[in-house]
Amino acid sequence: MDKNQLRKLAGLPTLKESTLIRESYEQALKEQKRMPNSESLIMKDPQYAYLYALNILKARWKEAEEVIMKSPEWAVKYATTVLNKAGTGKKVRWQEAEPFIKKDPKWWEAYKKAFGVVNEQAISEGQTTKRLSIALQNIEHEIENFEILVKALNTDAQIETGKLLQHTRSVHAELEKIKSLLESQ
Repeated sequence: MDKNQLRKLAGLPTLKESTLIRESYEQALKEQKRMPNSESLIMKDPQYAYLYALNILKARWKEAEEVIMKSPEWAVKYATTVLNKAGTGKKVRWQEAEPFIKKDPKWWEAYKKAFGVVNEQAISEGQTTKRLSIALQNIEHEIENFEILVKALNTDAQIETGKLLQHTRSVHAELEKIKSLLESQ
């Protein structure tokens, strides 16, 4: 299995798409205007979707949020700079993205600091059954992707396989927590 096939299985753009995405964003930045014909391509990459919203749209880009939220780094940056524009005085959390941001301790800490999150339990208590169901579906999809990737790795990558399996187990543990929350509602 080549790199592009692995990238597609992981839900990432192919190397060729990545180049086109970068070039499309750079063209929009150079011209300082929207490129509607390129937006469906740009929104495939969380980094460039964030940058496009920040520098070109200068506003929220709801159509790209599903992709942006799955990357903890770009979700935090989007939440702090695009959703919460400087000078507004309000800090509104992006709760739909929090389950994804929590997966990366570095970015979760940055998010908590930016939004003054003290009691992490308040997040799950405030979520609706619908949000939990969506999170459950996303986690199940992520587990499937990791299982496919693990099977695709050859024996020379046993160390990486161990890391992926460990991550899959932690994602599975999160899935069980969400299932418990759903059953309790």
